[in-house]
Amino acid sequence: PICDAHAHIGDEAEIAARHAQRVHTALCATDPENAKAVEDLCLKEPLFTAHYGLHPWKTARFSVREMEPWLAKCRVIGEIGLDSVWCDVPAADQRPVFIRQLDIAREMGKRVLLHTKGCEEEIARLVSERRVPCVVHWYSCMEHLERYLDMDSYFTIGPGVFNDPAVREVARRAPRGRLLVETDSPYLTPVPLRGKRNEPAFVQYVAEVVAQL
Repeated sequence: PICDAHAHIGDEAEIAARHAQRVHTALCATDPENAKAVEDLCLKEPLFTAHYGLHPWKTARFSVREMEPWLAKCRVIGEIGLDSVWCDVPAADQRPVFIRQLDIAREMGKRVLLHTKGCEEEIARLVSERRVPCVVHWYSCMEHLERYLDMDSYFTIGPGVFNDPAVREVARRAPRGRLLVETDSPYLTPVPLRGKRNEPAFVQYVAEVVAQL
């Protein structure tokens, strides 16, 4: 089977393609409103598994309290983390939300899925202090990788593996048993296929590059 370790809800055609191509998919909800849509879709499609977490981009609009009922429903809490690159939400709003979700994951004995953009060192410290097992989504930093390797993290490798040296370094250095592949669909099409509609089955091209590395 083809397994996509991290994706978001696309349009109806993209969802139908996942079913037709038999792509087992971890669908990530990023806020309470999105979570309901993800849950409904996963109830209809047995190939889909739900992840719930309050994404750092959404921390100014929603509270952890609103997200808590969803966190109790999933096996992996995420995508959660900190972002100082692609996000205009102040760190003061992001940080307590992230820490609270880490604490909930620890209390519930769950793994977390991490968004680490620009805050890799701080996130590694916070996760390590709480000893929460983690999956690192699309790690694209040339520094601090050793911290995540030392925590025995899983890593999802996405379309960046075609052209991003940092992503390629993760694919080279992480143990094979800790590597997963993702599309992060519907957002980014792999480089050799740019200009085409992103297809869930494109995750196989990511897997091929990971295998070569």
